[in-house]
Amino acid sequence: MLLSAVIFMQPAERGAIPSDQGRSMDAIFRGWVKEMDEGLWSALHPTAGETNGAAAMNGKFTGIQPYTISNLHGAAPPQEKLYLDPGSSVWWRITSLDPALSCFILQLLRDKVRQHSPCVIGGQAFYPTGFEIDASRYCWAGHTTYDELCRRYLMSESLPSGKFRLVFDSPTYLSDKDKVVPFPLPELMVKQWMRKWNGRVSWLQNWPSRNEWLARSDESNQFIPADDGLLEFARTSVGANYYSLQTAQSSYFRTPFIGFTGTCSYKVLNSHPTWSRWLEALVHFALYCGTGGKTSFGFGQTCIP
Repeated sequence: MLLSAVIFMQPAERGAIPSDQGRSMDAIFRGWVKEMDEGLWSALHPTAGETNGAAAMNGKFTGIQPYTISNLHGAAPPQEKLYLDPGSSVWWRITSLDPALSCFILQLLRDKVRQHSPCVIGGQAFYPTGFEIDASRYCWAGHTTYDELCRRYLMSESLPSGKFRLVFDSPTYLSDKDKVVPFPLPELMVKQWMRKWNGRVSWLQNWPSRNEWLARSDESNQFIPADDGLLEFARTSVGANYYSLQTAQSSYFRTPFIGFTGTCSYKVLNSHPTWSRWLEALVHFALYCGTGGKTSFGFGQTCIP
């Protein structure tokens, strides 16, 4: 299962915290994981040279995690400060790209809501009050499977419309050969989405309880990898035709990263029977995998409006 779970939190008291809490939310998630399954926590913390960490390709850790974390959101649009009121809830999001991890996260969230134990974010206490995975109830929530994405888009008899629009809700960081690119170029987005799609076969292989959780999943063992031909198609046949974007800067361990937020619409200029279908599948995959780098620290939150 691919999972996008929106988690609702109740502030314990009035106050204000810095709005940039991506790293804090990742620390909260990892702390919860360690409490429940230290083997999974270790699998999500590969050391240099490990080949069985969160994602290993060709014997090297790729640095891609099988989950994303959003920032903390309030009722008002994001400002420099997030103002808290015990009478209103805030929310954040965890997504999972690994079927076993998705099942684990669902049980983890059920336990946390039932326990109602506080966690501290930005020096303020919060209580988890619920979570949502139904897209019809919350636009950032959702769940599907790799099998369903393949069936719905790759195996569809009709070609996609060739038009799509994306929302980049948090600073989105893209680069090309060590050069920052503060614009959502189709080929750079597709390259990141492909890496995460193809990373499925290698994630969390040293998690001792992986098979136990995988048995609870409704995902099959079949896997269709994305081919590099899609990159050339994205570069030559897909273009942006309307955008409303803002340059956005965020920091990661005190290092500034330049990215963008906003919306961008795209059009396929030359349709292809294979690559157009693959593009459609990965566009819908973006809700779960995010776009660009540092997505486990709040960067690159992406959805179709």
